[in-house]
Amino acid sequence: MWGANDFQKFKTRDIPPMQIKDIRISEKNKPSYYWPLDETSGNEYRDKIKHKEAGIKNPVWVKNQHQKWETLGSFTINGYAGVAFDPGKDQLYITGSDSLAIYTLKNDKNLEFMPSFHQNLRLGHQNIYDTLNEKLLDEYPDDKKAVAMDFLNLRWDYIFPSHARITEYWHSNKFISPRDTSLYIIGGYGYLRYKNLVQRYNFRRRDGICSRLPETILLPGTSPQWAWTPKAKTHIYWEGMAARQAIKCLTLNIFMICSGMI
Repeated sequence: MWGANDFQKFKTRDIPPMQIKDIRISEKNKPSYYWPLDETSGNEYRDKIKHKEAGIKNPVWVKNQHQKWETLGSFTINGYAGVAFDPGKDQLYITGSDSLAIYTLKNDKNLEFMPSFHQNLRLGHQNIYDTLNEKLLDEYPDDKKAVAMDFLNLRWDYIFPSHARITEYWHSNKFISPRDTSLYIIGGYGYLRYKNLVQRYNFRRRDGICSRLPETILLPGTSPQWAWTPKAKTHIYWEGMAARQAIKCLTLNIFMICSGMI
């Protein structure tokens, strides 16, 4: 007997949680029964060979955990919220204008709220966790500026002005390069124009520069994706949507509306 069972008078529940799949039973070196255990629900499952039904007790189907979202918590935070993830501590940061929520994914999945000094989180700002210097950053590409959270005093080291125009770098992506410890902001969209720009913010000098790349290297588009390969020390780029004619042309529609009014 192996595992939990209640066969006749012999009963035992002494079994730890485990992940199992592809149960096969062979007779004379020939497969007789096969249960892949690839379902998403249910307590009964027929094998793929003879359609023999098997009972399953206390199942937790793993496929659902990779296909369906699960609500872990719900709360309200003031201001334009931002998110960042620390892979080292397995923590998710949710920033607000006067508070900070930290959700720890390990173990008991603890959610902790911290009040913080007021910060003018602008529409279009983004957060990122700097794993090189262990800092939570808030960046606003239009100002070419990134600020850090002081966890000891629960305040940002710079307060953005309360009034600012709406960002022109929607859907941009970002990463921190270990090679030069700088923050890179890639692409973006705003004011009817897609960007093929790379902005770099240097933490030591506390300034940013902007470079326009040839379209043979970086096409203007939305939501560019980047990955860092530590062994090769290179960055990999791929684009979900791009167009060489990257200016949204509304001139015709505007002309037609004006003509109709005249």
